[in-house]
Amino acid sequence: MVLEDMVAIEHTNMAGVGGEEDRKVRKKAAMGEPAWRLAGKTPGVQVWRIEQFLVKEWPDEQYGQFHTGDSYMVLHTQQNEKRRSFEWHIFFWLGDETSVDEQTVAAYKTVELCDMLDGRPTQSRETQNNESTHFRSLFPKLRYLAGGVPTGLRHVVTGVYAAKLFQIRKTKKGVVEREVDCARQALNDGDCFLLDAGQTIYIWHGPKAHPLEKYEANAAGERLESRRVGKVTSTTVIDDEFWRLLGGKGAIKSAEEATDEIQEVDRGEGILFKVTDADGQMKCFEVARKDLRSNMLDTNDVMMLDHGDEICIWIGMGASQAEARSGFQIALDYLKTNRMSSKTPIHMYREGQDIKNRVWNEVFAD
Repeated sequence: MVLEDMVAIEHTNMAGVGGEEDRKVRKKAAMGEPAWRLAGKTPGVQVWRIEQFLVKEWPDEQYGQFHTGDSYMVLHTQQNEKRRSFEWHIFFWLGDETSVDEQTVAAYKTVELCDMLDGRPTQSRETQNNESTHFRSLFPKLRYLAGGVPTGLRHVVTGVYAAKLFQIRKTKKGVVEREVDCARQALNDGDCFLLDAGQTIYIWHGPKAHPLEKYEANAAGERLESRRVGKVTSTTVIDDEFWRLLGGKGAIKSAEEATDEIQEVDRGEGILFKVTDADGQMKCFEVARKDLRSNMLDTNDVMMLDHGDEICIWIGMGASQAEARSGFQIALDYLKTNRMSSKTPIHMYREGQDIKNRVWNEVFAD
């Protein structure tokens, strides 16, 4: 693009995204939801159930009772005496048998309610039988009821993978396939490696690899390709993306430096992803892993931290409305795609909030 073709951002429809006017528009839209007319106006607990894409008030006398086939939203409003203002925490609760449709609506409406409350609430996802201490403390007793209401929403699956590297090595006990650190430093000239990048399976043959190792590596790639029913392609063509996922090109260990010793994978501080629609399409890609820093958080987008035991979503001040609304859904799909437990906690925070999550604060303490 030549300089004279460039358009100043103030002359585009992106100029106000994330600004005060944008927040006012989002809040005005949220205020059009009838269910929020009394939301967060007085201290206490309020509960809503998702019914046919709609948010319906749950009867006070049934607080603490949840249908296993449904999704609910719970708002906890507290008075901060020091600041003389309210503090809010929004939970959305998912029954074991709730549909993806209802989960999607609950996640969407959670963000909408947050917009209505000026983006100040903390947000958490709760799952049946795995509720947090905070959530359980809101009710004298939790009771699960059978059944639920039907829905019919459809959503787009994002298919976000956390890249994994596997070493294929001939040992005295036979050929061994094991996961190793997803980094160039794990490679060596004497073995074969398989990089599972989701839609592409890279097979890297070390220059001195044994023919049996090469055969087993190719076979492993074919098995993955077959298991994912045409949604993935295995290849021995090593491109720039392969090296990017491994941290960049550089020196490779010699065959003599490799051993049969199996080392535990070092996951470090976890994996950081960015969710962005900067080019008009919603995308999610890995930013860094193991050694994370606060300067990796992009104020113009949504970030997702996979720490292994929990997922954290962080919404930058300049993130678009579409990015903010996609956060929870991408996290849910990420759990499914990477075969992680559906019970894994998911938290959502906004830039500028006082985040009290120990894991998040330790990772980005710098």
